[in-house]
Amino acid sequence: MDTGEFQRLRRVRQLGVSALTYPGAEHSRFAHSLGVFNFAQRILGILRSRYHRNSTATDLIDQHAKTVKAAALLHDVGHGPFSHMAERAFGMRGRHEDKTVELITRGGPIGEILSNHKIDFDHVANLITGASEFRILVDIVSSQLDADRMDYILRDAYSTGVKYGSFDSEWLLSSMCIGTEPNRSAPGNLYDWRLCLDERRGLHSAEQFIIARMHMSLQVYFHHATRGWEAHLLCLFREAAALAEKKELPDSTPHLAREFFRTKGKVGAQEFLQIDEATILGALQQWTFAEKVPRLQQLSSSLLARRKVFRCFELPASDYRTTMKLSGELKTIGEEERDWLLDSSDLVSYEDFDSIFRGSTRTPAEVSTTAVLLAEGSLAAAARPVEADSIMLRAMGDNPIEAINRLYCHQDIADRVKKMLADLKIL
Repeated sequence: MDTGEFQRLRRVRQLGVSALTYPGAEHSRFAHSLGVFNFAQRILGILRSRYHRNSTATDLIDQHAKTVKAAALLHDVGHGPFSHMAERAFGMRGRHEDKTVELITRGGPIGEILSNHKIDFDHVANLITGASEFRILVDIVSSQLDADRMDYILRDAYSTGVKYGSFDSEWLLSSMCIGTEPNRSAPGNLYDWRLCLDERRGLHSAEQFIIARMHMSLQVYFHHATRGWEAHLLCLFREAAALAEKKELPDSTPHLAREFFRTKGKVGAQEFLQIDEATILGALQQWTFAEKVPRLQQLSSSLLARRKVFRCFELPASDYRTTMKLSGELKTIGEEERDWLLDSSDLVSYEDFDSIFRGSTRTPAEVSTTAVLLAEGSLAAAARPVEADSIMLRAMGDNPIEAINRLYCHQDIADRVKKMLADLKIL
C-alpha cells in the first residue's frame, strides 16, 4: 500500500467524471481497492470456516490466501486518469488490466514486496486476468460474484447518494459455499471448484445483487448527463492528441500531459506513475488561456466551469445499416469524435442471459460457467446457474434491456443535427 503505484490511486477517481452529475462521487480507486481487499479476505474466511473439517479445502485457502488478497488489493493499479474514460478515449479496452500486470510483474517496488513475502507475482497476475487454474480463486477476484463488484456497487451507491445499489452484503457473504462446475461430475477435484451461493439461503440475495448492479448501470454509470461529460472529455482528449501529433499543443502544456497525449496514453511505466487526474486537470487549466487553439481552449474552460457545450439526443434502437447511414450524414455536418459522438451501450445485468434463454437447448448444467451459481452447500456438490431457480432472472432473460443509443454533438452544430435527425425520421 505504501508504494507509489498504489498511493497514486488516491488521485484517480473511481467514477471518472461522475462527480459532475453526482457531487458526492469523489471517491478514489484507492478506497475501492481497500474495500475489495476487505471483501476478498472475508470470503476466504467464510469458506475456511465453513469447510474447516476438510483439509483439501483449507489447504487450498491457506496456501493461496495471500495471493488472492494481493490480487484483490492490486487489481486496479493500472487505471489511467478518469478511470475507464481514458480507455474509451484511445481505444484501449482492457488496457488497465495490462498495465496492472506490467506494474505487478516488472522489477519494481510491488514485485519486490511480493517476492519478499513469498507471493508469486505471476500467480497474482493470473488471478486478475482470469488465467489461474483454480477457478474458485478467480471467482473471488474476477467474476459476476466477486469482491470487486460487491465493493463498487455499495461504495458507488453510497457516494452518489442513490438507493439503487443496496443489497444485503452480509447475507450474501454468509451464503457463500463451494460447488463443482456445472458441466463436471460432482464431487469434482479442486480445479473444478467454483464459488457458489447456498441454494437454501443465497437465491434472493443473488437476485438483489444482480438487480442492484443493473439499476446502478441504468441510473448512475450510464446516466445521460454523466455520459455527456464523458463525451465532452473524450472529444477534448482526441483534440489534444491530434494537436500533440502535429506538435501544436500550447507551449504551456506540462511535460507529462504532453507525453500522455503524444503517445495516446501509452507512456512508459515511470511516466505512467506520475500521470493522474491532477496532471490532466493542470493541463486543462493552462489551456483555458490557449487562444491559438480555440477548440481546445473552449473544451477545457467549459469542463472546468461545468458549462455544457454538448447536446444530447436520445436515439431509438437501430440496426447496423441505419447506424452507418446516420454516421455518414453526421460526417457531412461535423467531424466525428470532435464535433459529435455516437454513444451506444448494451447493458447486460447478467452476462449469461442470451446463451441460456434465447434458442438454447442446453440444460442448466451445461450453461457457460460465467454464471452466478447455486449449490447444495456440502463440499463440491453439483452447481447450477442461479436463473435455473429464479423466476425473476428468467423473466429478465426473456426481456433483455434495450441498448442505450445517444448522440452527443457540439452546440455549434446542434440545430443542424436536429434537423437532420428529423429528416431521417429518427427523432
